[in-house]
Amino acid sequence: MPARRRTLAAVGLLVAAGTTGCGVSSPSAAPSPVTPGLSAHDAAACSRFMHALPKRLADQPLASRSAGGRRASYGDPAIVVTCGVGVPPGFKIGAECQVANGVGWYLPSAQYDDQSLDATLTAAGYRPRVEAVIPAVYRPNALPAVMAELAGGVRRDFRKTTGCV
Repeated sequence: MPARRRTLAAVGLLVAAGTTGCGVSSPSAAPSPVTPGLSAHDAAACSRFMHALPKRLADQPLASRSAGGRRASYGDPAIVVTCGVGVPPGFKIGAECQVANGVGWYLPSAQYDDQSLDATLTAAGYRPRVEAVIPAVYRPNALPAVMAELAGGVRRDFRKTTGCV
């Protein structure tokens, strides 16, 4: 098992054991803009996904949904989930992803390695794409929780277009 996946599995065990993480908060990363002009199919998939989001994500309560229905936030500082984003910077077909419940999530290497940074997870191998921006204060536990908790909706509502390594 690659070291990054082993680390993620170990972090997942910490979440299951109920430990809490402490992090140094960094300035909030801005969520990606939603992609204008989604196809009717992708817009409908985003609508289904967003309406089925849980009331809590990574132990944070649902705080708001955007008027357009493609963005939701949880907690304060906010974990922001956005549906219909573009290709994440640095992502290439075959990029290494973290896998939770059968869904590959792309996380830029710098964010993976530096726990003091906000993290931007993207289900990059699916259409439409969904991303979750997680403030550093919730690291490390929120990353595997968010990936696992959103994976069912990604598999249910989106079409897989590429795989992750």
